[in-house]
Amino acid sequence: MESLHTPGPWEVYKKPNGTVYEGGEAKATIRGGCSSDFFVAIMPPKTGTMWTVRHEANANLIAAAPEMLESLKRLLNLTSAANELEIVEAWQGARDAIAKAKGEDQ
Repeated sequence: MESLHTPGPWEVYKKPNGTVYEGGEAKATIRGGCSSDFFVAIMPPKTGTMWTVRHEANANLIAAAPEMLESLKRLLNLTSAANELEIVEAWQGARDAIAKAKGEDQ
């Protein structure tokens, strides 16, 4: 069955100065699909340092969703006939998706 969600990759939109937020509010935008102008999700504005940290972490997790889904599918589809390279690539894809979700891929 084909996925109905917006195709990845999804990215957390960053302003030219490298910040994720607009104005003084924690409002993160996740973009994806065929156009970088397509919004997948917009984190609602909040104020305060903890909200800023939490919103960026949530935005990174949401943006990693397509890679995590594909990595899990690859791991589940591995068979005993898979060669070593296929296994290594599947596990590396999972590690990369986790790093993206944690905001470590930047």
